[in-house]
Amino acid sequence: MNQNAVLKAVRNQMIYQEALHRKIAQELGEEKARELEFLTHVEMGIARGKQLREESGNVSLDAVAVAHLIEKHFGEELGMHLEIIEESPERVVISTGRCPVFEAMKLSGAHHRQIEAWCGLCSVAYMDNLIKQLNPGLNFQLQKYRQTEEDSCQLAITLATERVFYV
Repeated sequence: MNQNAVLKAVRNQMIYQEALHRKIAQELGEEKARELEFLTHVEMGIARGKQLREESGNVSLDAVAVAHLIEKHFGEELGMHLEIIEESPERVVISTGRCPVFEAMKLSGAHHRQIEAWCGLCSVAYMDNLIKQLNPGLNFQLQKYRQTEEDSCQLAITLATERVFYV
């Protein structure tokens, strides 16, 4: 499956996920629905990070190695095009191209700021926990959110100022 086909498949799955979220929010309230979504993304990040760590030979990776692994992971599994725009052992900044999450939420009727809030919560929780499985001394953050559909997000992987260990 080519990268564009993968992106469309993930986008369609995300549309389903957003519809499910709306139903859960109707039953339990928006706050509880987002809390459950957040906790799910934490668990998913930990699980996928452990898989990637095992596939990488169970060695701790620096920020550059993690960024290249993420670049491959997102490209193959999510159909996203990522470009490393800043690179050092302490800090890597990645620019994103098309995003299945953004496209799915937009198609589901979410407003730009709602998508930004979701990404700032769930995507960051997933990625930060994934990365901490590869190197507990690294952090992940959404450095810049896209201002328009044609714009890109910038994601940063940095050395943590204090170590926080996750299971």
